[in-house]
Amino acid sequence: MNSFDVCSYNLGTKVDDYLLLCKHNHPAGFKAQEQAFRGKYRSAQAETTRLLLASQASVYCLQEVSHDNRPLITALKEKNFEIIHFGGIKNFDTAVALDKRRFKNITNHSIITRINKHHEKDIAIATATDSLTGQKVTFVSAHAPGFNFTQTINQTTTQKGDDYCQKIAKKLSEIGQNTIQIIGSDMNANPEKWNPRFKIFSNQGFQTQRTNLATNVNPRDSHDQEREIDFFFTKGIRMTLWQRIKSIFVSTFHFNPRIKFDNTINFDETKNASDHLPIFMNVAFKKKTSKIKQLWHLVF
Repeated sequence: MNSFDVCSYNLGTKVDDYLLLCKHNHPAGFKAQEQAFRGKYRSAQAETTRLLLASQASVYCLQEVSHDNRPLITALKEKNFEIIHFGGIKNFDTAVALDKRRFKNITNHSIITRINKHHEKDIAIATATDSLTGQKVTFVSAHAPGFNFTQTINQTTTQKGDDYCQKIAKKLSEIGQNTIQIIGSDMNANPEKWNPRFKIFSNQGFQTQRTNLATNVNPRDSHDQEREIDFFFTKGIRMTLWQRIKSIFVSTFHFNPRIKFDNTINFDETKNASDHLPIFMNVAFKKKTSKIKQLWHLVF
């Protein structure tokens, strides 16, 4: 099978983000039921983990992970996934989980970047080889600093997140040139609200892959309670002159990503332990027959 699925998901910071989902779903009775919702957090995490594993994605780009013993991380390790994250800090924000049955030669390129003098953010980056197609792929899990959607947008409020995205683009220009590049990200913005953040990636040749559906709830913001802030960015390998010449004689694989609609985990607090939805993308490699073989079939 010359394709695999990638999931990007913000797990939520402990119980607090789960309670945001509960409050969104039960605005009138939330205060009376808050303690009951707190008690359901563990079972919600277990159900989310079960459903995410059932999706059979080969890669998970995760945000707000915090530590290794989150139920999803533990389950992925048991399923023979390698968890890639920045190792120089006690609590990490992002991780990339790769199925070792599908990927080999996995290398950790994760980095940390300073947001301000008091705050740093890590970025999980992994390169790997798809064992079925031989294609080299760089995966990134990103969590850009955000801003209040209801405020007047100006450069000051967006600079931290934009700088964060610039750091990712710079790192990928150094290590990802000869690989397919896939970023799963909580952008804390969308193209309609702050397009310059997205142009950082499009200017580097990335395509934005989006659901065009709400992926996050925010009951604290009465003007924008449901919003789309989770995206994939994808970039194929630009063929060199030698690779173009080689394709005349040897069949090649072509990168073809597409968003998948999957509503298995929706804004239902019994299935989802976060205020975010997971998003899914199928990555297919279409085999293109060499020019010599095409000519051979035409003649004979």
